[in-house]
Amino acid sequence: MFTQPFLFSLLSEGSKKPFSIGKLYGDTTKVKKSKDSPTNAAETSQGEPKADVPAKGAETKQVADKKKKDVKPVGPPTDVVLTDWLQFIRRAFTDRVSGSYRPRVGIVIAAWDGVPIDNIDGPPVDYLAENFPLLSQFMETNDERFDFEVFGLSILGGDLKNDAEFRDAFVKGKPNEFGYVIHSLLGEQQRAQDVTIPVAWALGWVTENSSTESTV
Repeated sequence: MFTQPFLFSLLSEGSKKPFSIGKLYGDTTKVKKSKDSPTNAAETSQGEPKADVPAKGAETKQVADKKKKDVKPVGPPTDVVLTDWLQFIRRAFTDRVSGSYRPRVGIVIAAWDGVPIDNIDGPPVDYLAENFPLLSQFMETNDERFDFEVFGLSILGGDLKNDAEFRDAFVKGKPNEFGYVIHSLLGEQQRAQDVTIPVAWALGWVTENSSTESTV
């Protein structure tokens, strides 16, 4: 049997660092002038031009050029990129295998413990629809062409930086007992400590009919 799994990992909102443009405008320090200082190279003293004093227009152009260099291009949204990739993957499978073959594609939302409180008890597919609408809509309309599954994954299970109580419990406990994965492989949402379930599912080792050690 031909199998080719895919896993895409998305960061939850709680794990993202605030975006900062940084020094967008660069160094805008103005050249100080005295009353007697010439404003451009055309002003002369005793018929000789004053050197190293740019004209006002030239200085403005230099600042504008520096602004352009400091601004970094912003890439396309994540769901646009993933949707594009999935279309290429689908075409590749159609060309090499057949159009009826449904490749398994797992969407893993990492740092699930960092999602907003309104989402953390809900299914990962709802978080995906709310934060990656284009990807979610593509998955819904192409379900017959892919075998999709969405997981919520937390390696730590809490906030080591800001939660002192959790940090103390983590230090005293066993790290492999804190991570968990949220999935609906058995038809209803479950929470399991085996964080390798998304990989096992993508490889075909775990199916909807398999049993997984999980807790509600």
